[in-house]
Amino acid sequence: HNLAAVKGLCQSAIYLEHGELKFQGGVDETIEAYLGAGELQNVQTFERKINEKLPMQTLSVAVLNRAGEPATRLPHDQPFQVRIHVVVRDTTHMIYPALEILDADLDPVIHSDHFSPSEEEGMRSYKPGNYSFHVQVPAPLLVPGNYRLSVHLVRKKRRNDRIIDQVEHVCPFEIYDNGSTLARYGIRWAGKLALPLDWDCRQD
Repeated sequence: HNLAAVKGLCQSAIYLEHGELKFQGGVDETIEAYLGAGELQNVQTFERKINEKLPMQTLSVAVLNRAGEPATRLPHDQPFQVRIHVVVRDTTHMIYPALEILDADLDPVIHSDHFSPSEEEGMRSYKPGNYSFHVQVPAPLLVPGNYRLSVHLVRKKRRNDRIIDQVEHVCPFEIYDNGSTLARYGIRWAGKLALPLDWDCRQD
């Protein structure tokens, strides 16, 4: 599912779904066909098929605007949320959810997880039931452009963590320029993040 690696290593690719060949061609065209598949384009709220075998599973993912409504276009100067619904079927230990925001090239721009080595809360046990995680994304942060989300449920181990459930490249959304100073002066956005830094100018 590492499409960024596929793009970097391959010139051609095939797209399979349940063993059936859906598309074959150049790597960019194949990835575009995969990302354009029906369930990946359920843009406002991605809903997952139930898998009773998983002890913990992501059921849905959504991008919410400042008003708490599902959205696919968000102004660069307003915060938004990512909402993740999870079901726990068996009491779980040492499992935590992780979120990645990916750019148009499917490279991770931001990684965040509900785990901190210095806090026990991130590794707390979850009893059977439904849980909602709301991840707050401040503004300004993301440069105007197109993005997607990936969500992983990770089991913490001594040596290698193991992903027990994953939702990849869903909820495409756009960050648009809402009248920035850059736009007023005709300056193009650059980089990955729009996080402002403090500048101090002094005459020596």
